[in-house]
Amino acid sequence: MISVRDPLVIHASAVATDHGALALIGPAGCGKSTLAASFVLSGADTLIADDSILVRLAGPSPCLVGAYTRSRLRPDSFGALGFDAQSIHGGIPVGGKHVLEFAPGQRVPSAPMAIRGLFLLHQAPSDQQSIEVWHLTGTAAVIALIKNSFLLAPSDHDLLRRQFEAATALIRTGCPCYALTYPKRFADLPHVRDRILTVLGH
Repeated sequence: MISVRDPLVIHASAVATDHGALALIGPAGCGKSTLAASFVLSGADTLIADDSILVRLAGPSPCLVGAYTRSRLRPDSFGALGFDAQSIHGGIPVGGKHVLEFAPGQRVPSAPMAIRGLFLLHQAPSDQQSIEVWHLTGTAAVIALIKNSFLLAPSDHDLLRRQFEAATALIRTGCPCYALTYPKRFADLPHVRDRILTVLGH
């Protein structure tokens, strides 16, 4: 519903790091929540949002606003990341997922945070052994954002136009946008985090 007012609401998890805020974008099941939770559990990062972010372009640089600060993990991710349903607040399965509150009472950040990088998660081939990151620019970046955006009324031409214009304006700001694919092995998550932070640092 927010997309009626603000046209760029993206299916993404977001994390605040020492390098700035990053968004992990992609369809359901691509690993957004698991990777975001892995960042938080590493100790240095804070969950801004799980599942959706609002992008705002007012001001000198594009910013994101989080909508949901609890992490929702499938049982395999929940166990692999070392959670214990009996010992963590909010570890109750809802709709087949565990809903986790990393900091009980934590509020959604009220101030928009500058975006340091957007990462589009792609499904890796079953035989992939390496972490691959490549820069998305122009049309490819705009289309990737639109494919992963929420839209309440897809037949509304005015909303479609505003969404396209917002995605185009975001890419024109120079906000870095990358495609990311990696082996879906929980043991590789620290390496994926390191690769993302290295890209952001550059």
